[in-house]
Order: sequence, then C-alpha cells, then structure tokens
Amino acid sequence: TNLVVCSNTTLGSVVIDGLSNLKWYTSMTSTTPLANQAILTSGVYYITPFVNACEAPRVAVNVEVIVDLPQLQASVINICGTGTVADLNAHVTGVVNGAQVEWYVSATATTPLLSNEVLYTGTYYAVQRISECESVKRAVAVRVNSVSAPIINAQQVCKGTTIADIEITSPSGVTYQWYSSPSSTQIIDSSTELLSNTYYVRRLQNGCLSEPAAVQVIVINTPATPTGEIHQVLEQGSTIEDIIINGSNLVWYASEEDAINGNNPLEPFMPLSDGITYYAVDMNASGCAS
Repeated sequence: TNLVVCSNTTLGSVVIDGLSNLKWYTSMTSTTPLANQAILTSGVYYITPFVNACEAPRVAVNVEVIVDLPQLQASVINICGTGTVADLNAHVTGVVNGAQVEWYVSATATTPLLSNEVLYTGTYYAVQRISECESVKRAVAVRVNSVSAPIINAQQVCKGTTIADIEITSPSGVTYQWYSSPSSTQIIDSSTELLSNTYYVRRLQNGCLSEPAAVQVIVINTPATPTGEIHQVLEQGSTIEDIIINGSNLVWYASEEDAINGNNPLEPFMPLSDGITYYAVDMNASGCAS
C-alpha cells in the first residue's frame, strides 16, 4: 500500500479507507507502537487497525512525504483577444514534477476554476498541488488585450508628412504599425513619406497585434516657396509686413529652425531690426506651409 502525505503530517491525523484507529510500527515485529503525535517521514511503516485491545494483521505501507511545495512564479500575463484558464499554465514557472496547477478567483476561494472558463482582465490566484498538498497562492495579474481593429479617422496631411508625424491618441505603451494592404506582414518604415492612398494600421499593445484598420490618407500639396530680394533696404520704423516678397498668406519667423517647425511666428506689425535675417513661409487654406 502506498500513502502520499504532506509535510508535518502526524500519524494520528491519517485516515486510511475510512479508518482512523490505527497503530503504527517501525517493523513487522515491533511491539511498541509509535506515538500519534509523531511526524511521518518517507519510508515503510507497518500499521494495523484496532478496536479496543484487538489488532488486525499488520500491513506494510510505503509513505511518501511531499515537502512544502514552492509558491509559483509569474509576471503579468497578457492574453491576446480571448483565452481560457488553461492558457495561464504556460506563463507560470516553478512547477514541481508531478504537480498540477490550479487557479482561483480570490485568495480565499477553495474551489478551483474550470480549465475552460473564459478569462477577464483582473487578478487570479495560482497554486500547485500534489495529492492533498498545495503551495501558497500566488496572485497573478492577467490582462486581456483587445485585438479588434483600432478606430482611426481619415488623415488629411501636408506633402512631406511621414508616418512618424501622425499622432494617434492612445494609452501609454501602445504603438501602431502601418501596412500597404490588410494581409501584408511587412511594416512600412515610420520615416516613409505618406501618399494619397489607403493604408492599413494595426495596434500593438502588450505584445498583442490587432486586426488592421483601413485609414484613408489625403495629401495636400504645399504652396510654392515665397520669392523676393534677399537683401532689402527699408525705411526706419518699417515692420514685418513691409518686407517685399511674393506670397499670398505669409507667416514670418526669426530663425530658419522656427520656420521649418512652425514655432514662434512673428506678428506682422513687429518692427524690423537692422541687419537681421527673417524667414517667411507661405501658408495655404489647409494649413500647409511652403
């Protein structure tokens, strides 16, 4: 007969085939039974049920003591789309050979979840079990990430805009990948200049790649670069708007860097300073600069 018990199990707590009145011996011929308070260790014992002073024939029992099972280890588990409790087992480590992993909805729950139960974002609790022995519960955060296509509006951009220039409002840690077709696996480089076309964009969140969303891009041509004399002589007290240059909707800047980035535009009535270079761009109705 084989008996598997947890560590620190006493002889007096063992029940075999419904019998608890048992005497335990270290050999078939020993005349002194072991104390009920004795802790079982792995090995062979000889037991006999008894009633009053009557003992049945002794039976050899091979006892295997399961040492304290270590607590399972796991980081945040990300599930893409949908998953079941069974999917969680692949994400835990420290499972002892022969142990079974069980999952619970709370730290105090006593009934394990079925392996086919659908997962939701939240905290689950994992133990490993051998026979009646189980480890301390491990709280594990589970995130179920949507893989449905993102909702992205059509984009109207100025000529020269790249994929990296497109700003899509999203939670922290979310990135987007652009493709030329819904079935393509080749990511378009973020430095690629956009053309008037339909692109397909997937969301990447916690390692989960979504279905593609079709995004229409319309590219607006930029105005021609303003032209005029590079060096101009103007009267004292002249302002920005007195500079003679060709363009329909001019915006002026104090540096080339500001002009390129559209930062710190100057007021048209700002007085000019002698010897200073100013930079102009032409702006069309769509807000695209030359």
